[in-house]
Amino acid sequence: MVVPGADMPAYRLVIFDFDGTLADTLPWFRSVFDGVAERFGLVRLTPDEFEALRNLSGREIIAKMKVPAWKLPFIVRHMRREKLAAAATTRLFAGVPELLADLKAAGLRVAIVSSDSEASVRAVLGPLVAHVDHFDCGAGLFGKAAKFRGMVKRTGLRREEVLSVGDELRDLEAALEADIAAAAVSWGYTAPEALERRRPTHLFHSIDALRAMLLPAPPPSGSER
Repeated sequence: MVVPGADMPAYRLVIFDFDGTLADTLPWFRSVFDGVAERFGLVRLTPDEFEALRNLSGREIIAKMKVPAWKLPFIVRHMRREKLAAAATTRLFAGVPELLADLKAAGLRVAIVSSDSEASVRAVLGPLVAHVDHFDCGAGLFGKAAKFRGMVKRTGLRREEVLSVGDELRDLEAALEADIAAAAVSWGYTAPEALERRRPTHLFHSIDALRAMLLPAPPPSGSER
């Protein structure tokens, strides 16, 4: 794992996940979890068991919840509809609006690749969509790697110029499969300890730390070059 603040490569495209990375949707997910489990006949979990899921990968969670493969598309479709309905009350994490605006102003390209629907993502962002250059939403639960590769091809950049930023183990797995750098943020769905064990390229514990890496402060006026 590279420690933020070290000599970093100059990324030109930042691909953000949405839920748990830019948008604070974990509380919403907690609130609807029991209803979804009941609707689709899934295992019901205690609060402690739910918290333990945050240490698992996506495939491990599906196995733990005993979700049949044939039910997954129906669950995903239902969750997307519910997420869109909740867009008006979904909030971005503090500092995200300023970060997106400043990345755009600095000339970095910004993309959002999400399993959520583009309509939902745009509804939450509102006017901030002007700071996002590319959307590729509606990814399958394990389909982000293909979307990452497609985004690299679309932008014409080299893979080493692209950074993925996400909050789940499947985001790290997809970035590894697509051969791009992976940043993990500790304020989302997956527990920080689980993320750290996967040794992402960068691990951030605050928006400020992420910002400092992507937008290094200019040297003081009059400093030697």
